Amino acid sequence: MTKFGGIGIIMKKIDYDVRASFDEFSSEDTLFIRKLIHDYNIQSVLDIPCANGRNLPVIGQIVSKAYFADINPYMVNAVRQKILREERRNCSAFVLDMSDLSNMPFEVDAILIMQQSFQMLDSEPAKKALLNLKRSRSRIIVIDTYDFLCGSLDLPVFLSTPCVFCDADNRQWIRSSTVCDINKFRVNIRHEYKSNCKMYYAEVSLLNYSRDMFLSLCEECGHTIYDFYTNYTFGKDLSLGRTIIVIKNDPEAHYGKII
Repeated sequence: MTKFGGIGIIMKKIDYDVRASFDEFSSEDTLFIRKLIHDYNIQSVLDIPCANGRNLPVIGQIVSKAYFADINPYMVNAVRQKILREERRNCSAFVLDMSDLSNMPFEVDAILIMQQSFQMLDSEPAKKALLNLKRSRSRIIVIDTYDFLCGSLDLPVFLSTPCVFCDADNRQWIRSSTVCDINKFRVNIRHEYKSNCKMYYAEVSLLNYSRDMFLSLCEECGHTIYDFYTNYTFGKDLSLGRTIIVIKNDPEAHYGKII
C-alpha cells in the first residue's frame, strides 16, 4: 500500500523487518538507564525487545554482561552486526519472545522493557509475559509504559520531537511520529521516515494502560512494585502519562504488594 506524502512523492509503507536497517538511536532514556544501573547495582542486563540495538551504546559500556533480544530475527541480526563492528565482547544477541521468558538460557540482574515496548502485546500475551517475567529469576524488572489519555500534553520524546538518524548505508533520515487514533483501550501511532525524495511510513498499535490498571495487573500476577517513576529523571509527577515501574522480583512469591 502506498500513499502520497507530497507533490509527486509516493510514501511507501514498510514493516518491522525493513526498519531493522535503520540505525535509530534515542537519547531520551540514556541518562535514565545509566542512573538505573548505578543506583540498583546492576551488573548484567537483558534489553527486550531490543529492536536494532538502540540501547547498545549505553548498556554495553556500563555492565559486565549485556544481552539483547527481540522476536524478530532481522532485528537480532542487526544487533549482532553492531556487536561485531564495535567489538563488544560483553554483549550477545538472541531471538526471544518477550511474552515467554520462563526458559531464558541465562540469568541477569535486570530485565529492561523500555519505550512502551510492553504495550505492543495484546491483553492475554501481556498477562503471560508478566507471569513468565516472574519466573525469569531476574532481581529487577523495569517496564516503561505510557497512558496516552493521561499524558496528552506530555507525549514521549519519540513522538513529540523529530528524530535524525542514519541507516546501514549512512544515509540520513528524519523520523516524525504522530498519534493517529486513541481511546481508553488502544492507541495507533504513525511513524514517517524521510530521506531526500524517499518517504516511508510505518504503523504501530499499542495497548493503552492507565497507571492504576497496569499496577493492578502487575499485582494480580504476583509482582512486588518496588518503585515507580513518571519521567526519565527519576521524578514523580502523577499528572504525566509515563509510568516506569521497578519490580523487585521474587520468583517464589505468589502475590505482590505495591509499596
